[in-house]
Amino acid sequence: MKIIMTGKSGLIGSAIYKKLVQNGNSILTIGRRESDYKIDLNRFKPIDNLRSCDIFLHCAGVTDEEILKDKREAILRGTSETANLMDWVSLLKPLKIVYISTAHVYGDLNRTIDEDSTINPISLYAILHHFCEQYIKIIGIPYLIMRPLAGFGEVGKNFNRWELIPFSFPRSLAIENKIVIKTHGKQFRNFVSTRTIAKIVNKEIQVKGSKVINPIGLHDMSIIDFANYCIKVLSPNFNKRPKIIKKQEIEYKNRFNYSSKYKYGDECPFLLKNHIKNIYKKFTNNEEC
Repeated sequence: MKIIMTGKSGLIGSAIYKKLVQNGNSILTIGRRESDYKIDLNRFKPIDNLRSCDIFLHCAGVTDEEILKDKREAILRGTSETANLMDWVSLLKPLKIVYISTAHVYGDLNRTIDEDSTINPISLYAILHHFCEQYIKIIGIPYLIMRPLAGFGEVGKNFNRWELIPFSFPRSLAIENKIVIKTHGKQFRNFVSTRTIAKIVNKEIQVKGSKVINPIGLHDMSIIDFANYCIKVLSPNFNKRPKIIKKQEIEYKNRFNYSSKYKYGDECPFLLKNHIKNIYKKFTNNEEC
C-alpha cells in the first residue's frame, strides 16, 4: 500500500511506521523532523506533487505539551490548520484515513466506556482531538479512529512527553528516588503498548468501512497502583523503598471499565515491565534525553 503519514517521529507514530514498513508498505512522511516532506503542520500548505495514496495516517495530533508551550498556536493547528490538512487529504482520495486520537474525548473516564459511549471532552487537549475526529467524519472517506488511554513504548531522541505517567514515574525514580502524584492517584487508567496500537492499525487498514477503536492494553490499574508497580519492578535497584507523595486526598469510588467491542488478543505481559526498566535505565545511565 502507498501510505502518507504525519507524526512518524512521535511516540505512537514511530511504532506504527516501523510495523507498516516491516509489512512491506511504501510510506511517505510529512512533518518537521526526519520526514520526506518538510512541512510545518501549524502552517499547512498542500504538497503539489502528492496526488494520491491508499491510506492517510495522521499521528500528529496536538499534545498537552504543545498546549502548555503555546496555547494559541496549538488551537490554530488543532482547528483551522487541521481542516486545511484534511481538505487536502480528501483530494488524494485515499481508501481510508487513520487518526490517532485519545480516550480523553469521552470526558469522564470513571465509568463504563466502549466505542458507543457518549463523547464529552472536558479539556482543551480532548476538544482539539474531538474536532479532528468530527472533521474527518464529514469528509466522507472511510476512517479508522483510535482512542488509546495511557500509551507506553519506545522513545526517540526528540521525545518531550516526560510528564505522561508511564514515563514520568520511572524517570522520577531514576532521578529523585521518589514519585510525586499531583492528584489523589485513585483514578484508573488502561496502559496500552504502542506495539499493540501499531498491530491494530496494520490489520485495520486492510479492512473496508469506518471504525472507532479503543485499543486495550493488558493492565488496568490506578495511578497510585502504577506507582507501586514501578517500585516493585525496579526494587532490586533501591537500597530503601522510594517515597510516593500524593498532593490530594479525597473520597473516590472506582467505576472505571474501559473496554472495546473489538478483540485483538492479549498483549505480551512483559511489555509494561520492560518499558519501566528501559526508562529507568535510560536516566540512571545518564543517556541524553
